[in-house]
Amino acid sequence: MKRRGFAQALLRVVPTLHIAATSREALGVDGEVSYRVPSLSLPASDQQTDADIAESEAVRLFIERARAVVPDFELNGRNAAAIAEICRRLDGIPLALELGLRDSLRFPSTSWHSVCTIAFAC
Repeated sequence: MKRRGFAQALLRVVPTLHIAATSREALGVDGEVSYRVPSLSLPASDQQTDADIAESEAVRLFIERARAVVPDFELNGRNAAAIAEICRRLDGIPLALELGLRDSLRFPSTSWHSVCTIAFAC
């Protein structure tokens, strides 16, 4: 793993260095401490109203990140079900949601649901 070798080289040169990394896997370097970031709460599959969907942590994160790019972004009847499905398919994993939203901005003419299907094969 290239990242492990890079991290080990840095730590050899600067032994007081602290590295904060996000990954699905541990780097495997001496002194490493892993912290599993728990998944965010998800909307129930039977939730139908926008208000119910908006209560989940995953959907709130999605909306917050969307508004950072599109300030007037709103959860509404046209997008709520698709956003809830994206959050469910990404298991409420914060990093996956962040990357999913970032990737969706690269495909502006494509629905976010389609981007999720294409980008994450979910």
